[in-house]
Amino acid sequence: KTIISDTANFTRYQRDKFRTIAKKAKVDAVVIYVNVPDSVARLRWQRNRVTKERYDVRDEDFAEVADNFQAPASDENVIYFNGSSSIDKWIEKHFH
Repeated sequence: KTIISDTANFTRYQRDKFRTIAKKAKVDAVVIYVNVPDSVARLRWQRNRVTKERYDVRDEDFAEVADNFQAPASDENVIYFNGSSSIDKWIEKHFH
């Protein structure tokens, strides 16, 4: 069985909590790291305020994540996605 937690988990501490739960359940935890430069994230956030395509993120929530973000370390069982290949090829490579 697979469980996907679509949460920010922007600190190592938060990700460690999920790993602890996974270990107790005797399953592997994987971090999928979508590497988006800060400048791009800010542009998308501001553009969304105009388009309203997604739920708006409050200024203080965006700032908390941006100011406290800790990229996953190599020992965290990380799968990286940076947009350099098609999403379909990336999924095929990592999940089939």
